[in-house]
Amino acid sequence: MPWKRLAEHAEILAVHAAYVGFGQILYFGGDQHSEKQNEVHSFDATRRFDCGSFGVTTLPSPPFDSFCSGHAFLGAVNVVKMLVAGGTERFLKQTGFHQHHFPGLRDAAIFSSPDFATGSGGWNWQSVARMKISGMVKGPDTEDPHPTPGRTGGRWYPTLLTLPSGDVIAFSGHPGPSDLNHNSDIPEVFTRNPEPQGTWRLLAPYSNPSAHAYYVEHAQPLYPRVHLLPSGDILCSNPMYYPRERLPKWLQEQTDDPRPPTTFSFQPDVGAFNGKFTAVALFPTPDDAPVDYGGYSSTSVLLPLGEKPADEASRNKPKTYTAEVMICGGANRTPYRLTLNGWKPTGSPGSWKWRPTGQRATNERRFHANATTLPTGEVVMTGGIDYKPLDIPNAPPPLDNAAVYKPEVYNPYTDTWSVLDGPGEEAATERNYHSVAVLMPDGRVWTAGSNKDAAQSVVDAVPPADDYRNLDIEIFEPWYHAVPEVERPYVTKAPSLLYPGTTAPIESTYADEIDRVVMVGCGSCTHAFDSGQRLIELAFTHTSGNVLQITVPPNNNVMPPGPYLLFTLRSWSNPLGLPSYGTDIVVVPPRDR
Repeated sequence: MPWKRLAEHAEILAVHAAYVGFGQILYFGGDQHSEKQNEVHSFDATRRFDCGSFGVTTLPSPPFDSFCSGHAFLGAVNVVKMLVAGGTERFLKQTGFHQHHFPGLRDAAIFSSPDFATGSGGWNWQSVARMKISGMVKGPDTEDPHPTPGRTGGRWYPTLLTLPSGDVIAFSGHPGPSDLNHNSDIPEVFTRNPEPQGTWRLLAPYSNPSAHAYYVEHAQPLYPRVHLLPSGDILCSNPMYYPRERLPKWLQEQTDDPRPPTTFSFQPDVGAFNGKFTAVALFPTPDDAPVDYGGYSSTSVLLPLGEKPADEASRNKPKTYTAEVMICGGANRTPYRLTLNGWKPTGSPGSWKWRPTGQRATNERRFHANATTLPTGEVVMTGGIDYKPLDIPNAPPPLDNAAVYKPEVYNPYTDTWSVLDGPGEEAATERNYHSVAVLMPDGRVWTAGSNKDAAQSVVDAVPPADDYRNLDIEIFEPWYHAVPEVERPYVTKAPSLLYPGTTAPIESTYADEIDRVVMVGCGSCTHAFDSGQRLIELAFTHTSGNVLQITVPPNNNVMPPGPYLLFTLRSWSNPLGLPSYGTDIVVVPPRDR
């Protein structure tokens, strides 16, 4: 059976989840999408799931409402540190141009695992510096009688992303209730130094009209889909609707649309406004419907970095690490893929285009689905809801709002999709808004969360019909989890930390049959997206016995600091290989070497 269901096992609504080493998944929900919990400041909703025993442990929670916050891993040594920032000040009580958006918080905290070397400490939160104020105070139309600059800034629905330095950048998010801005468009960066509080810095001040206008012109949606590229810049895969006349000539020639949907990359700390957007590609506009990948109902995945070895002679060849990104789910039935061969943010015009992937094996839409990268390089989509978006012209007749229970698997090497719809292959649990999916160290996929019908809940409601939280945990077991005719390999020895540009020995069973060695960035998922998820193919040689010598990628652009799972893949009838169980490794940031 490809699914294992743990009914009512989660105890809380898993809005946010991350694999934090030691075989443990951290998940938390703040107010758990409950207005009452928010009003009474009841945010004690953090748990730790043991991937071996399936045991659930209650942990302390951040001292603020982390519901709809952002999170990403920080650079550290022999420890997993995850920054959580932003969240929900209160539920919908806004008027004017802030209507329909919750006011965001400036609060932040770091979650730490135990030390990998000693096993001491960890499983705790440390409050850190708050995000910067914008100072853009609303006028007398606000419902708050005493608006103050301190209630500006902050972020509700932000995306956080780990930078090559090990710092974390925050994009987008709705600000506090007194803010004159509708969105926190200017990114800000957190660094751990000086510890323990760290510091935040806005890339540009809101008081600079030119800088402010530049970032508003390149405004991103809430929870934007962003990826760190091997070129060191950040791809913003959601389209921005940008004036055609302001685009480079080579892109203008591809469209007559006055505001074509455009993909940009972003370089922090570059240019006149301390951040520079560069146009990369246009989104296609099919005849039947516009491509609607502008929101957080779809997901985006950085596809495997580095060539998969074709034969034994190619295992130790240097990798080129060409970035490819796929965006899928949401309103569109067709996934799209962008190959950035030769891309540099300062380079010459190229032929980069979003192109449809191979045909999916199903026609269902998947709003709020999660896409998880497996150690084989495949991507599995789980969950989601199929319904007709009302704003798409020429859409087919309305569908009943229906959960999608069938997993879909995408093979990026063959550009093919398959759907698992045989007996027992469908999930038992609906996964709608506020669901998560995280890769487990044994290669299975942990899924949890979801508000039924996307509805708010009354926690501990009487009657319980008012509680719309999905508390089930379901674990998806890919094809390689139980192969009776052959044994999976094991990594028996590996360093606890790695440095880019080096080599290191590891030991694996069946070392003379290992075809591939990969590192997979540990999951940190919320709202159908994981900004740090990546698979990196490593060059390696079999030196002797069970020893393999791996070559670590050259820099932190390819392999940003933070926690990873290391897998070896044994030669087998499936050309992707049979993956081992994952081993925890921390990649060290430049300043800590």
